[in-house]
Amino acid sequence: MMKTAKALAVMALGIALAFGPTVAATAAPATPDTATTASASPRYEYLGGVNLWEFCRKLGHLDVTNESPNTVYSWYCVRQDYSLEDINMYAACQWQYNKQWAKPAFWDEADEYSWYCYLD
Repeated sequence: MMKTAKALAVMALGIALAFGPTVAATAAPATPDTATTASASPRYEYLGGVNLWEFCRKLGHLDVTNESPNTVYSWYCVRQDYSLEDINMYAACQWQYNKQWAKPAFWDEADEYSWYCYLD
């Protein structure tokens, strides 16, 4: 069967070359052993938002806060002694969605609530 498919492909190529580029553009598709596939859509999976309060509580902290100037970069966990600790957004996404390769991103730097997690 493979020899037949290859023979047909060679014959189609010969016809295409004989009749010019118009036929070559519409020639039979490649055989399965030589075909390559490409996805038109990216391998991107939106997971959802990030629950920073739950993440900070899981780490043993009291609370979560967003300090002035209230951007995506101003989230902190509030420790037991009320000092602030930076939040590792990668760790927050990976913990929340239980996915090792989850990554954080945001829609708008000025909107502190625009964090989300995704896989690529």
